[in-house]
Amino acid sequence: MRLSSETLFYFFRQAVLLALIVASSGCSFFSGPPALPRPAAIETRAVPLADARFTALVENADIIYFPTELLGSEPLPGPASRLMEALKASGNSFAIGWDFIAVEEQTFLQQWANGEISTDGLFSRLDLPGTERGREKYRALLVEGKKWRTRFLALQPPRASRDEVGFAADRIVGQFREHRDEKLLVFLGRRHLETRWEENMPVFVFDKEPEARRSTPVLTGI
Repeated sequence: MRLSSETLFYFFRQAVLLALIVASSGCSFFSGPPALPRPAAIETRAVPLADARFTALVENADIIYFPTELLGSEPLPGPASRLMEALKASGNSFAIGWDFIAVEEQTFLQQWANGEISTDGLFSRLDLPGTERGREKYRALLVEGKKWRTRFLALQPPRASRDEVGFAADRIVGQFREHRDEKLLVFLGRRHLETRWEENMPVFVFDKEPEARRSTPVLTGI
């Protein structure tokens, strides 16, 4: 996908501004990445965010990105669970996008949400990646999400497709447009949250849907 020259210039200018801010102020939990106008929450494994910050993040966000790499190493419950609790406590309905669940498996998620297959039946059908600890965390988050009647969104493209970013961005934008009253939590590989234009998911989402730029913090880990 080719970004417009206006979009590229905007993000380049924001990146330069961010570099100047970081150079002058040092590290901070909250800093704004170039693709986003609002502060992003930076979560470290050594210093977890206070619950109040999760609440504030949820109140000011339409889409929140969380790196999947943190799920396998965080405790149970960890920041992802606390973030989901904050979403539930906000009173808004919300959806969860999973980049490690293939779009071909979306039907299984829907059948499970409708009570047509059991939890064990779902897990036997899903091809979850990573370590056993990571898969345990994925399963726990799925169960937690179902308890709150969460909408699930598979973001991994069909095996024949090589456009991971474009496919997932289309799915995110579709959810954003069709369910504007819902918030969206996206579990996504960290490489797609980096500032390189060709891999940065928030940039792709903004380029497809400018309205998504207004309140789309990125929750990352360092």
